[in-house]
Order: sequence, then C-alpha cells, then structure tokens
Amino acid sequence: MNVFPERVTDDRGSAKIEGGITLRDYFATAAMQAILSAEGAHPNRWQLVDDAYKVADAMLESREK
Repeated sequence: MNVFPERVTDDRGSAKIEGGITLRDYFATAAMQAILSAEGAHPNRWQLVDDAYKVADAMLESREK
C-alpha cells in the first residue's frame, strides 16, 4: 500500500494512480521524527534508521490483528 500517490493521465486520456511511498516508509518517517523529538540528536544515525523501521514494522504488524 502506498501513501501520497498521484493521478497520472496517459496520452489517451486514461487516468491511473501511481507512485507515492510505501506505508512502511511513511511509518518509519513518523517514528524517526518521534525518536528524534524525544531524544534529540541520535548518536548513531544507522541505529536511528534501524529503530525507526522496527517501529514501522511493529505498526504494520499491529494493523493486521
């Protein structure tokens, strides 16, 4: 599932929805913002990314329940 897709029209006038970012990436972005807001500067940027995607994966898993 993608969020923020855009409507694209081809040469024949047919419209379709495409693009955007994955819901996982969207959740990870929100998690990263929350982590940085709570902790300030994160000492290890790669750990920050890993932590944000762990939160995103947990959010996606929770949606399936």
